[in-house]
Amino acid sequence: MKIISLIVMGLACALTGQYIAFRLGRRVQILEKMLLMFGMIETEISYLSRPTCDLIKALAEKEELKELDFLPICLSFFEKGEDINKAWSESLSVSDRIGGEDACILYSFGENLGKSDSEGQIANCRYHTELTRERLLAARKKREQYASLACGLGMLSGIGIIIILF
Repeated sequence: MKIISLIVMGLACALTGQYIAFRLGRRVQILEKMLLMFGMIETEISYLSRPTCDLIKALAEKEELKELDFLPICLSFFEKGEDINKAWSESLSVSDRIGGEDACILYSFGENLGKSDSEGQIANCRYHTELTRERLLAARKKREQYASLACGLGMLSGIGIIIILF
């Protein structure tokens, strides 16, 4: 029984390291999808002058943006009659994948969504694109520095626990 407990503890440590590395990689993916979304919104507003409700619907249906789980939720809130800005913020608060600094960028973007003319909307997209790009560079650097370290430390601590307690 002792050996099984040691193996479970060792595996838990190793999997914790793997999970940390996964989270670092997932944040990079989310930020890349946010950049893609801002680019799509800017293009849609610039060339098609799409209304906000149609824009959210088009974004929610894009296969490339499935990682951004708040978009379909936002669309459902909006279709129920809520204001687009309120629907945007409520959908972000429900989101499982986006949090922290990344959610702050999206909250800020949503506050100005649909509230100005095309040029104001485009400026809003460009501003938030730059903010996201800075965060993406930092997240990539952090992933490069810590992902393999987290995996290695998880494995080492797991092996260390097995050796010490055995």
